[in-house]
Amino acid sequence: KVIPSKMTVKDVENYADYQRALLRRAATLLKIDGVLIYSTCTITKEENEENVLYALENLPLELIDIGVDPDCPVEKLVINDNEWKKKVVRFGIQGPTNGFFLAKFKRVAS
Repeated sequence: KVIPSKMTVKDVENYADYQRALLRRAATLLKIDGVLIYSTCTITKEENEENVLYALENLPLELIDIGVDPDCPVEKLVINDNEWKKKVVRFGIQGPTNGFFLAKFKRVAS
């Protein structure tokens, strides 16, 4: 059963900020060529696509192919970028879930 959400816009903004802090810290811990999977159990653009953009613009990270089966029932991304199609995945609300989001990064030299 999907849990009804009573999150406010401020809650989403706070979660997104916290996740950015986690991304910043994770980027400092990775060795060059190390892999980071960014995964959330939400479908908000602030916590997902916008945080991927933040990481790409501000951290020594690049997106890499996540290896999802092309027949997997994924949801359309908020950001329609052909470069992201094999590197970022959004699963909408299906069955007993609230949705999921995955992105795969590799640490690059800064």
